[in-house]
Amino acid sequence: VLEAGVSEVAVDGEIALLSAGLRGFHGDPADRIIVATALHHGAILVTADAVLLAWKHGPKVLDATV
Repeated sequence: VLEAGVSEVAVDGEIALLSAGLRGFHGDPADRIIVATALHHGAILVTADAVLLAWKHGPKVLDATV
């Protein structure tokens, strides 16, 4: 995947704080980190997770179920 141009980003303290402060979002720490990382980097989140797709206060999402 890295050879195709996908880049890795580090989870830092700023992302961790952002994930802890997400209001109205469920408590799964992995989902919180994923959402916070997308928000921090202004990235589009590609997911098939119904909870992430339904949450209207997060990053822009692209539905990967289609």
